[in-house]
Amino acid sequence: MGEIWTKQEGPLHFTGHAELRIPIQFNDDGSFDGQTTIDVAEANSYTASVMSCSEKISYSGVTWKAKGSVDARGGMQLTISVQFPASEIKSVCTAGGITTSDSLPNIRPEQNMEFSDFVEVGSPFTVEDPYPQGGSLKAQFTIMEEKQ
Repeated sequence: MGEIWTKQEGPLHFTGHAELRIPIQFNDDGSFDGQTTIDVAEANSYTASVMSCSEKISYSGVTWKAKGSVDARGGMQLTISVQFPASEIKSVCTAGGITTSDSLPNIRPEQNMEFSDFVEVGSPFTVEDPYPQGGSLKAQFTIMEEKQ
């Protein structure tokens, strides 16, 4: 179970938040993998001189994949890959009493986050992937044991 936050710095300050569950299957050797797909929305607003704008990006079907292993001492190695589908940036700007709308294509590359530490069932841990151009994609996860 986890929560994700996105934030980009610079002229575009998109922020977003979502909750997700990645069901994982453990193998006999301590390795595991799993994936889930969620929808994510990000928003941005800014004022420049005499113009104010608000922008939104909606990603339908963001795929989160978890792959890793747990050793005999409880140390976990984890890689989380996030794949974003193509989307659009929709903007509305107002200047001088005139409002305009626009829509532009948005392609976002796959992001990977690495984690290596000791983790206990029920204790949250955070993974983060700083964007090369500024900002970050951060997720906080809690390993939950499901009774079968």
